[in-house]
Amino acid sequence: MRATVFGGVCICVAAAIAAACSGNDGAQGPPGPAGEAGATGATGATGPAGEAGPQGPQGTPGIGFDGGDAKGSTAGNPLCVGLSDHACIGLSAAQGNGVNLKLTGLSLPQLEQIGEGAYIVSTQAICTDCHSPAPDPQHYLAGGLSIPIPVGPGVTWTIVSRNLTPDPATGMKDTLDQFINAERNGTDTLNSNEELIFHPWQNHRWMSTSDLTAIYQFLKVIPAINNPYPQDSKSGAPPGVTFPGVYNEGAVTRPLPPEVDMFDASVPDPGFILRGTAIDPLGVTPPTDPALAAQFGRGSYIVNAVVGCSACHSSPDRSPMPPYSVSTSTFLSGGTVIAAGVYAPQVRVVRVTTANLIGAQHGFFNEPGMSFATFLTTITEGIHADEMNEAGVAPPLAFPMPWQEFRNMGLDDLEALYTYLSTLAHSPQATTVNDVVQQPAARYCTSSSDCFPGESCNSGDSGTATNECYGGPCSTDADCGTCQTCSAGSCALPDPSTSVCLQHALQF
Repeated sequence: MRATVFGGVCICVAAAIAAACSGNDGAQGPPGPAGEAGATGATGATGPAGEAGPQGPQGTPGIGFDGGDAKGSTAGNPLCVGLSDHACIGLSAAQGNGVNLKLTGLSLPQLEQIGEGAYIVSTQAICTDCHSPAPDPQHYLAGGLSIPIPVGPGVTWTIVSRNLTPDPATGMKDTLDQFINAERNGTDTLNSNEELIFHPWQNHRWMSTSDLTAIYQFLKVIPAINNPYPQDSKSGAPPGVTFPGVYNEGAVTRPLPPEVDMFDASVPDPGFILRGTAIDPLGVTPPTDPALAAQFGRGSYIVNAVVGCSACHSSPDRSPMPPYSVSTSTFLSGGTVIAAGVYAPQVRVVRVTTANLIGAQHGFFNEPGMSFATFLTTITEGIHADEMNEAGVAPPLAFPMPWQEFRNMGLDDLEALYTYLSTLAHSPQATTVNDVVQQPAARYCTSSSDCFPGESCNSGDSGTATNECYGGPCSTDADCGTCQTCSAGSCALPDPSTSVCLQHALQF
């Protein structure tokens, strides 16, 4: 504005001079210099507010953490900004446990990777059950749990869970490549590459490289805890094996989907659906519906690569020699007997038989009226939502089923588990061997008041007492507690000298 006004004044002065003088016009002079720009004018008044936009979709409900974990929630957690639901659940689970993660200065992709690792560790692989000897932050994944493994007459190995924290003296010293190699090949880098015993590397070997990397990166940011303990005692253990590169443990040998292409670029496999489909031991054809096919593949990945459900829910689980093939004839039909041992007073069971999941006639997922709602209630509330006991209530899921952790999986993963297991149960490959109604848990007691009416408690002489309820009415052995027998219409205690069930029980 000011530059324009100044230009107009100059024109008016030149016209006045021209009118006063009668001489000839002189030559045109050179153009004058440009005037300076004027100052910016004041900011105008704020305009009126625009109309409100449409309401966004309802957010995902927060997920609490309990069952030994401190109560927590993903809702409003500042750690979760910009992260996926799974990463948010994982970080919130660690935070709910009181674990102080070292996350300062990390980028969003790094936080996403660490959160995914935390999700697997906390809700699926259940690493804390063996690697946290006490349920508090001072022992989080610090190892030291001693596990006896009978391997023959008079011979027992002692396996000690490892310190997975980054403590420089007693913690995990593996590089990323060594960690992945241990999971893929079962090699124990601390003991001359002998085979890892008890650790479920036979399942974890089928996990994606990115998931194994995420677990490793999570373990690098947990608190370092100094916890010295003796090494494994497993003289005569075989060496680790070589990762085959194809899935060769089930009924059908299948190639694994590539993780990188010929140009070394990552090949997407969202949710590892393709990988999960490849590692289904029964070789079942996925559903034709794309959404259900995706859930089938994701569910198979969780069951067979991460959780390893068959380790408890198949009897036997797999062959004892390489390639450690899965027992497809008994796959997920239950029947593994587990003795609670020193944990019995805490978990309130003496012995338990693992549930039949996919048996063609008696599997949980083949029960009349089975639904996702029943499965979800079972997992999230820790009860047999499909049945009632003598007291008229749904009995609790028995030790060592880790439902307290599984309940915190994302809803998408719980739906995937249901779709995969239901599809197996209704397929032509559904298990027929060992397809029976498995016995309920033998319940722990200290007196008859802990038992149902009409039952007694074997809590007498310390030399023979098993502290279990017995004597209830029965028609078959399936009506009695694990390893008990139905004799003359009453559940009888097992005979330690003759009971095959007791002799095959896994001891805790």
